[in-house]
Amino acid sequence: MTFIILGKPLLFWFGLLAIVSLIFQFYLGYKITHGRSDWFKYHKLNAGILGLLVGVHVLFGLSLYLFPPAPSSLVPQGTASVSIGSYAFDPETITIKRGESVVWINNDPISHQISGGSMSSPLFGKGETYTYAFDTAGTFEYTCNIHPFMKGTVVVK
Repeated sequence: MTFIILGKPLLFWFGLLAIVSLIFQFYLGYKITHGRSDWFKYHKLNAGILGLLVGVHVLFGLSLYLFPPAPSSLVPQGTASVSIGSYAFDPETITIKRGESVVWINNDPISHQISGGSMSSPLFGKGETYTYAFDTAGTFEYTCNIHPFMKGTVVVK
C-alpha cells in the first residue's frame, strides 16, 4: 500500500526531506568552518550521499513514468477487467452479467482502440483505460482497430 500526501507518495517526501537536510548540513558546515579547507574533507561523504539520493529520485521518477502502476485496483464493483499486454487481450473471452461493465486496461507501451458492435473507444495509451457497459445479453466480439489480429469476446448473460 502506498501512502499519498499532497498527491505524492510518502517515499517522495522522505527523499525530499533527506535532500533538504543534506543541503542544510552543507550550509551549516560551511558557516561553522568559515570555508576552511577541512570543510571539503568533512563534506565529501555528504556530497556523495546527496548525489546518490538525487540519482535515486530521478530513477524512481523515471520508473513511475515508464512503468505506471496498473489501475486495476481502481476497477469498481460489478466491473470485469481485461488486461491488454503483449498485443493480446487477457482474458480473451470474459463472461459478465447484463448491466455490468468491462474495463480494458492498456499495459502495452503503445496505444490501442477497441471496436465491435456499438463499442468504439478512443485511442488509449499505456496506463489508460476504456470502460463499456453491456445492457443487452449476447456474445459480443471485438478487435483492436490498430492491430486487427487482436481479438476478444464478451459474453453477457
